[in-house]
Amino acid sequence: AGTQSVCNRHVEMNLLSLITASALGQATQDAVSQITDAGQKAVDKACKTAQDGVEKAAGQAAEAVSGFGKRCGFKK
Repeated sequence: AGTQSVCNRHVEMNLLSLITASALGQATQDAVSQITDAGQKAVDKACKTAQDGVEKAAGQAAEAVSGFGKRCGFKK
């Protein structure tokens, strides 16, 4: 009976270790997913900001060229 009890405790400890490791693994995976999502959102926002800036600059350049053409008599 004593040996069986020791074996049962050993099995219980191994199961507890596996469950704990699984829970920690899932928590780590969840944390990495959250960090990855946050990083992707930051990159998306930075790209959108850069794209908006390029579009604004392009629009301003087009207006400047158009104004320059009008002043030089190329456009009416």
